[in-house]
Formats: sequence, structure tokens, C-alpha cells
Amino acid sequence: PGRVQLREAAELRVLTRQYGADLVINDRLDIAMLSDADGLHLGAEDLPVPAARRFLDPGRMIGATAHSLYEARQAEKDGADYIGFGSVFATRSKKGVPVSGVEALEEAVRKVGVPVIGIGGITPMNIREVFKARAAGAAVLSFVSGSSHPGGAVRALLKPIRGLSTESGDSHAGSH
Repeated sequence: PGRVQLREAAELRVLTRQYGADLVINDRLDIAMLSDADGLHLGAEDLPVPAARRFLDPGRMIGATAHSLYEARQAEKDGADYIGFGSVFATRSKKGVPVSGVEALEEAVRKVGVPVIGIGGITPMNIREVFKARAAGAAVLSFVSGSSHPGGAVRALLKPIRGLSTESGDSHAGSH
């Protein structure tokens, strides 16, 4: 699957440049390097952030997954540029992952010095809670990938957070 992933990453690189978006590769340092990705996201069981940092070009971001405040602080200490925190809600994409909840997300946002992105079980029904917790963003997999109309799923996710920046003072909410 490495060849397929590299080809897909190269195709995504073209699209992300066309639309001014970042390309962040999950788990695969080699694919991130070869595709000229903007960053790499590492799960709790993946390479340590400092090891990946030795190989990734300076200026490329590295994110890390955290399921608790302790893990988030450790990832920050290890040099992560952002934290993917969760699972905020129950998720279908990763069985057996404990639910951290919105309160834990909010605490991580307050106590960690890098951007914190909510992940896990996010839908149009609960995405506002993620941004009201002051998260820098929301990462969504199952709701979009499990949809027969992914574009419509993305629009459904954006609808509840449009205008949230003026309501809550969150300057990031309308742009994710």
C-alpha cells in the first residue's frame, strides 16, 4: 500500500496547493517526506515526535494524538506543533478508544501551549461544542468518509459553526 499511498498523497498535494490548504500525512514519515507534505500527524503508538523531527524538513509541522491532559502536555514537551485531542465523543472509526469528553478537551486547550484540535465522533450535532471549548479546529473522519455524499457531509459540518466566531469570540471557528 505504500506505492498507492504515495500516489494518493501526490494527487492530494496538487489539490491542497490549488486550494491553499495544508497537507498533513497520518503516521507515515516516508510518505510525508516524499510527497512534500506540510506536516505529519503521529498517533500515540507511532514514531516519537523527536525522532520524526530529525528527518522532517524544518518548518514542517508535526502533530501528535493525545487522549488525556498528561499525554497532551507530554506531546507538547516532545515538540509537537499541535495536538489532536480525543476521542471527544464516541467514534466508529477507532473501536475501544475511551471518550475524553468536551470538558477534558477544554482543559487541554487551557493548559497546553500549542493548538489543540478536537477529534473523535464529531458530527453536525456536536461540532459547536468542540469550538465552544476553544479548540483550534475539529478533525472528522467517520462522518465524512462514511457518507455517500462527502461534500454534503462537509457542508453539514460547516453549517453549525458558521458565525460562531462572532457569537463566542472564537476567531477560528468559521474558517475550519
